Amino acid sequence: MIKFYFQLLIPVALMFCRFPRRRLFWLRLSLSLGITLIISTLFTGPELLSFLTPFFQYLLFYLIAYAFTLIQVFLCFDLPLPNAFFFAVESFVVQNFCHHLFVLIMRSFGVVPGTEYDKFGYLALLGGIYLVTYLIFFYLVDKLKLRHANKIPNSSILVESAFFLVMIFLWVYIRHNRGELFNEIAIAIGYELYSTVLALLMLLMLMGIFNIGKLQESNEQLEERIILEGEYYHTAKKNADEIGAICHNLKHQIAALKAMDNVEEKGEIIDNLEKSVEFYGSIGKTGNPALDCVLTEAGMSCAKHEITLSVIADGSLIQRIKFNDVYSLFGNIIENAIESNLKCSNKSKRYIDLKIFERGGMCYVHVENWCLKELVIDGEIPKTSKSGKGHGYGIKSIIFLVEKYGGNARIEAKNGTFSLDILLPLEDK
Repeated sequence: MIKFYFQLLIPVALMFCRFPRRRLFWLRLSLSLGITLIISTLFTGPELLSFLTPFFQYLLFYLIAYAFTLIQVFLCFDLPLPNAFFFAVESFVVQNFCHHLFVLIMRSFGVVPGTEYDKFGYLALLGGIYLVTYLIFFYLVDKLKLRHANKIPNSSILVESAFFLVMIFLWVYIRHNRGELFNEIAIAIGYELYSTVLALLMLLMLMGIFNIGKLQESNEQLEERIILEGEYYHTAKKNADEIGAICHNLKHQIAALKAMDNVEEKGEIIDNLEKSVEFYGSIGKTGNPALDCVLTEAGMSCAKHEITLSVIADGSLIQRIKFNDVYSLFGNIIENAIESNLKCSNKSKRYIDLKIFERGGMCYVHVENWCLKELVIDGEIPKTSKSGKGHGYGIKSIIFLVEKYGGNARIEAKNGTFSLDILLPLEDK
């Protein structure tokens, strides 16, 4: 079983090597490999299941090896189970293709069945086939970006499972129940040719299923974007109407200012005009429409509550983040900051400072705002001061979204200042 297991392990390692890993990955991997070696030593082959017929001995033997490899993948890599299953089966089919291609070559040159591994030359050929095939497989995985799908359709998983199980079932049945057929060299060659082509066609089918999954995911993202753009339009229209109303009021204030003789009152109106002009002149473009909309809404709210909002942001650094996730992430950040500021009775101390820039090849987000008191940390999540069902999810949502895109966040609150620092990987160039 050890030989067969490691034949499976190599394509699995090539497929999953760049997927996100779970915490304590190397410990998990070491323990799983150790357990596998122990089990493989005890479970040397199908003969251990002698109470079953030869067909079921071999069928169960292979299914146990596949299932155990899949469990290891799920324990070591941070993927949804359907995704882990889909990519693991694709790796198994690659191994199956290599095996049948090797045996096909052996049968074509008249090598007697059962002696394929008796000579060094045969083993060298076997190693060469596996090496070349796995290198091509690894290249295609990277070239076609096969790891980039976030969602695999359930129908694709079912189709893949059915084809793979039928392929294994037929192979075990013909090889171990009708072994006498292999005494005829033509039949043996025909069977191995059939199995090799079937495995190759299944690989092509899996890649096609994957592309369907990517297309479906792309369509879902497009629908999200269309819906979001509609929301953005309505929000922008609402804000434009409010700004128009404010400009109308400014005209009246300027007209009144021209006719005013009271110097003190005139100075107060001028101060208000300067604040209004300063705020509305500061609403700019960050390069990310979703972030612009969040900041426009935040700016309106900050102006209403007399909170100083300072933004220096390169929105292009977060282009890889989905529109709805940008809304949720920065919406929660700004909402928490505004709520914290509203607890400050001294309006001159109210402020929010947001910066987004590149640092060390990463996207760095820094947020500061006024904070009443130090935070109490519960695990990695600060405890909320709110009460009632549904409260306290703002920080959790922020941390969840940051980790979703492979980043990390640090939160601190002391000396009247709340600070949030986020590091996010930049989009692959």
